[in-house]
Amino acid sequence: MELPDIVGFTLMEAKHIMAKTEFVIGSVKVTLPPRTEMCTAEDHFRVVRIEQVDTQKVELTVCKPL
Repeated sequence: MELPDIVGFTLMEAKHIMAKTEFVIGSVKVTLPPRTEMCTAEDHFRVVRIEQVDTQKVELTVCKPL
């Protein structure tokens, strides 16, 4: 199965799409502008990158909307 293109979707939407595939979200990283306080990923954050780390596991990078 091909990895779905979920860049631009919210994390919540991405989770729903990925649940319908054979892929599992292994981890979610948050990217932030400089001097921004660290935070954990929330469902309204946008996916900016998806990387396949093994045959069925992906890592998502998300960013906090302005």
